[in-house]
Amino acid sequence: YDPAFRHIGLRAHQVAAEKRPAPNPNNGPRAYVSRPADAHAAFRRIRRDLTADACVLATAYRVLHVHCYRRDDSAEDSKRHERVRGNQMYVDEIKSETALARAVHLLTLGAYTWEDSQSGHDEAPNGNWMDWGGGDAGSVFRGQDSAPDASNWIKMALLREPSAVMNDEWYCDEDNALLLLRKIGFEGGNHSGFLGGLDPSLRSGAAWLCGFAAKLCPAAAGSAGGGSSV
Repeated sequence: YDPAFRHIGLRAHQVAAEKRPAPNPNNGPRAYVSRPADAHAAFRRIRRDLTADACVLATAYRVLHVHCYRRDDSAEDSKRHERVRGNQMYVDEIKSETALARAVHLLTLGAYTWEDSQSGHDEAPNGNWMDWGGGDAGSVFRGQDSAPDASNWIKMALLREPSAVMNDEWYCDEDNALLLLRKIGFEGGNHSGFLGGLDPSLRSGAAWLCGFAAKLCPAAAGSAGGGSSV
């Protein structure tokens, strides 16, 4: 369900919101979106290209970071923010639950896509894995010799050093995407701008991504965290 969808009326939005499954602490966190249906190889390639694109991953990281970031009112902190590109996102504390949902949505689709890629469903006839997507110009896997799997995607999408993700030294020593998802999923992040806090299904989706990373990537297991996501 997308609360920003404009082509249905208020009544239909209310009905859809009421029918959303509520997270159940006894069953563990649930993914924010369901696994997409199987598709033609050309569309599976698009999924890999999109979810491995460096700009898409940088945008998702920025949204997570803005949501969790806490500023102070010191002159030193204000001066520091003058050096970051797009600093109005931090200066004005622009927060949007819809934008945050988009970031979690995209990362969840990436998790499904690269988990499915391990099945060997798409084997390049000439042995070049890039023919099936995910390795073109702009991809975080560009130039990689062997076909990446879900663990490789987790390392590049969730564990990569933020300054490398954003191509900006301002992000040195900031939390990576997985740690930000942990804050959102298990702590709620810095949701002071949202009346009543974050949507529980969004927090559950962030926690699910942490569990996914811990299950498929040993390097992520120590950072994924745990606890109650609702």
